[in-house]
Amino acid sequence: FNDCGVFDSPTTAAHCVWVEKQDMEIFREKGVTVATNPISNLKLASGICPAKEMLKLGINLGIGTDGVSSNNNLNMLEEIKTMILLQKIKLNDPVALTTAEAMRAATAGGAKAQGRSDCGTIKVGNRADLIVMDIDKPYLYPQHNILNNLVFSAMGTDVVLTMVDGRILYENGEYLTLDLEKTVYEVEKRRKRILTEL
Repeated sequence: FNDCGVFDSPTTAAHCVWVEKQDMEIFREKGVTVATNPISNLKLASGICPAKEMLKLGINLGIGTDGVSSNNNLNMLEEIKTMILLQKIKLNDPVALTTAEAMRAATAGGAKAQGRSDCGTIKVGNRADLIVMDIDKPYLYPQHNILNNLVFSAMGTDVVLTMVDGRILYENGEYLTLDLEKTVYEVEKRRKRILTEL
């Protein structure tokens, strides 16, 4: 890919579970972002992305869910937690990857991969792309380190609001921009069609 000039354009390389040191050096040199998809890789038994090594080399890392064919729930909180746990076992090191490093990959790393400097962090002038979580749950106590609690204990169902560019898309169980009944109907219709064509 490098010899063909692929990495001369902005590139995000997905999964990267079998990359070698030389590959990672090329990624760093060419500014390639790696999008790790830990749960998809586990479900398909594909391998484990060397996320910590990439971060040490200065490679931009993002986290993805892949698609529903290889990851059924697309839960980003689960992806963040799983990425950390995989690095711990891969490196046999209980502190291999910090919650801050993982959260940065899930937020700022993804924004950087898209070439966006106006999101991925909460600061004056950035787009209001954010979630609000209900952290008053028994399993989120004690709250001595809220980031650790969010990464290791929180669940997707704790999200009570989702906002994109200041527009609320989801609030307290209600999807404000989707017709869920129609969406479910269309999904079922397509499922039946696909199954009849197999």
